[in-house]
This record gives sequence, C-alpha cells and structure tokens, in this order.
Amino acid sequence: MRHLTLLSALWIAATAVAGAAASFDLPKPVPPPTWDPPVPQGEKTLFPGYFAGCPGARIWVQWLPSSDIWHYGTTQSVGDGAGMYVWLPPKGKPGFLCSMDTGVQEVKQGDKVIGNDFTDYKGVSLWIKGDGSDRNAIISTNWQGSDHRYEIPLKETNWHKVFIAWEDFKPKPITGTWWFVDFGIDRADDVKPTWYIVDRVHLWKEKVTEPITPTPDIDPPGMLPARAFVSGREYLPKTLAKLKAKQPCKIVVAGDSLVTGAQLGYVRRDYTEKNTERKFFFFAVLAERLKAAYGYPSAAVVYREYQGNDGPWTDYRDPRPQGDLVVMSVARGGWEGVSGLKHIDQILAEKPDCVVWEYGANEMINGHIDSYVKSTTAAVQQFKAAGIEVVLQTVTPTADLSPHNWLGNKSMPEYGGELAIQTKRIAKENNCAVADMHAALSSRGPQYMGDLCADFVHLNHLGHEMFADVLDALFTDRDVRIWRWGPAAEKVK
Repeated sequence: MRHLTLLSALWIAATAVAGAAASFDLPKPVPPPTWDPPVPQGEKTLFPGYFAGCPGARIWVQWLPSSDIWHYGTTQSVGDGAGMYVWLPPKGKPGFLCSMDTGVQEVKQGDKVIGNDFTDYKGVSLWIKGDGSDRNAIISTNWQGSDHRYEIPLKETNWHKVFIAWEDFKPKPITGTWWFVDFGIDRADDVKPTWYIVDRVHLWKEKVTEPITPTPDIDPPGMLPARAFVSGREYLPKTLAKLKAKQPCKIVVAGDSLVTGAQLGYVRRDYTEKNTERKFFFFAVLAERLKAAYGYPSAAVVYREYQGNDGPWTDYRDPRPQGDLVVMSVARGGWEGVSGLKHIDQILAEKPDCVVWEYGANEMINGHIDSYVKSTTAAVQQFKAAGIEVVLQTVTPTADLSPHNWLGNKSMPEYGGELAIQTKRIAKENNCAVADMHAALSSRGPQYMGDLCADFVHLNHLGHEMFADVLDALFTDRDVRIWRWGPAAEKVK
C-alpha cells in the first residue's frame, strides 16, 4: 500500500501545479506498424502485435468476467517503460486475465511451416516484482486458465527474472502447442489488495538474465490539456448558451457498444441490471461534470437501448429520470452508423439540443469506410435540418490483433486512422464540433491500450473518464487535463 500511497501523493502534487504550466508538448506519434524492435538476448516475445511490439507499449490482455482481477499500464519496467500492473482489490474474486495476441504454435511463412515455438524453445520467461505479500501470481494458458499453471511468490518486491520450463507447469506439464497466456492471482484471504508488475514475457532457449535499468517506482502523471483534442465549439451556440443560463438542456449520445458500457462489468457486478446507476459510463460522468460546472439544480441520466435491429427502444430506468439537464444514451452493441441512421426518427422525437455521434468502431473492424461516411453525413444533415447541433467523435483506436493485411491490405489501426480523418472532414464540411478521441488516446503512445482499454477496442473505467474529460473540455470553459493517473486501481471501489 505504500506504493499506491506514493502514487496518490504524486497525483495530488501534480494536480496542484498543473495550472502553472503555460504549454504542453504533445507526445510523438505512434510508430508505424512496420517497426519491429529487437528482443533481448535472442529470446522471442510472446506478444508480436503492433502495439505490444513497441517499446513503451503495454502487454495487452482481456478482462474475463469470471473474476475481479484487472490490469493497468505502468511506466514501471525493467527499462523500456512497458510494464503491466496486475491488480486484485480487497474482497475481489481471484482469477485470470487472458492475453489475446500470443501463443506457442507452428511458425509459418505463407503455407510453409518453418518452425515450432514449442520445440524451438524451452519455456516462458518474464520479469516480475511483487507486492511483498505471501500470495502468488499464477501463469497459465488458454481461456480462463488450464491445468498448466505455474505459481510465482509475490514476496520479492524487486525486479527479478523467472524462467518457467514446459515441464514446470502443474499439475500437467505443457507437452505441445497452445494458445493465450493467462496472468492470474490466487490468495488465501481478501482483506488486502494483491498486485504485481510484469514485463518482457518471452520464450527462452537458454537461461540468460540480461542487465536491466529499472525505471522509477512511480508513474509520472503526463498531463495534457483536453482542449487540444476538441474543435468547433463555435458550432454549439444554442447548447452552450442554454448550459450557461442553466436552462433546460438535452444532450443525446448515440453510438455502439462503447456507449452501452461493454466490458465495464468489473466495476460493479449488477451494472447491467435495470434501475442501477451506471456512474462509470462516460456520458454519466459528463452529466455530473456539466451539472457541477454550470450549477444545475438537477441532472438526469437516461439510458436507452434498441431491442434488436428493428425492435422498440427501452428505457433502463422506469420511471424515466427527470432533470433540468438531461444526458441520454441511445445505443446498441455491434451497430454501425447505418443502423443508427435507420432509427434517427426516434432521436429526432426526443428533440435534443445536441447529439454526440459516436459510431465508427464496427466500421473500423469491418473496414467499412464508405458506409461510415455516407451514414454519418446523412445523420448530420438530418440533425442540422431539425436545428440540432452535432458533435462527432472520432473512433477509438484499436490494438493490432489482426494481420496487417486484415481487409483490403490494411490493418485495423490503419482503418481507425482513416475513419478519424473522414470524421473531421465531415465535421468541417457540415459545421460540426469534434471530440477527437482517436487523437486523445493515441497521444499517450501505444501504451494507452493497457491504461484505458478493457479489450482491443472497448474502454475501462479510466477510458470512460477520459472520454468525459474531452467532452468536458468541449462543453465547458474549464482547463481539463488528461493522463493524470498512475496505476489508478484505487478508483474502483
């Protein structure tokens, strides 16, 4: 806990002095997908994807709903600023995080087999430092763990390298190819939090411990002005005037599974149940921010979801919350903008002052650039014709889990970049405001995946908070800062 207390102190100190800085230099752009840095001592990284292959990148893993274990990006590492902070809060259910971009399989070049990770290497190695407790980290394989497990005591608080031979896994040794690496925690009690930091997860042939230069035991806040990622406030005169006058105002956020809060189940087990507060969703955070910034006596957050492609809308709270300020979500997981466009009459019927159009993630995954352009342009024009002001959000970046020739000889990150360009073009041509979430997340560099994402595209609670930060900077005059966290596990209670 001393470690986390120090992080909290750093955050408080940085927050106190941030306003004194006159300007901030934005980080350098994310390196292109072709960049392939060397792996120490001839070992082979188990995370060959674009983001996980870059210095400063996070080991990317998937949160599994069977446990309360979570991960955060951290600059604490053995020298490359690429550690992963694995955390289990008090009273949390032990379990696993599952890596999604790795495995020990045949190595192919085209259709030709040129090697085999299992026979060419002797096991898995990693660098780790624990929390000083009597508990254990568990390294396993496959989805949610398997009979191949290896326990690493967390008593040692300094970085040390661990070599795990295939035969060291228990109760069954690894005897052939497999998929996924799982990072778990097991413990005898749930009174205290349990955590460890892991770095450089590799395959090894010989037990060679390379020299390291550990980074500091604290994470710099890395604060940036959120206003750098918004534009077009001049296109929101009616909405801003109403907010400033504390007049009744309604903002509708329309989109896909990022709006429905996909992968946020770890913050509260019943978050998907009706009549519960979804306080971690970015639009709910935004509602509280706007209420506080403008002094509204009341604010209501309304959750609506389409029931199937052609089904009716459903309010998740009955009766519908009321307030002078209303922020409403209208969303369906898996949808592209063309589906949202089919239901635009129902948004128009709500008579909002402003619509935040968030679609784009599924177009990115499917490579549907043209469809996004057509549906977004059509939606904007209908909103404008009805006197509704519009904010376009650029798409959330993604991890490069797909091949670089995923669709049309392009990777998902490349499609995401193209969509962001198209979003800003449509906004400029139609006098819309922009919340550039793609640039805001990317400004961290590739490590944003561990900091803000729950999987390869959906956000964790800090990602939702950062979305709210950017929208806060758009709708208010406040000097909002992003990237103000170290490992912020304490934020989830």
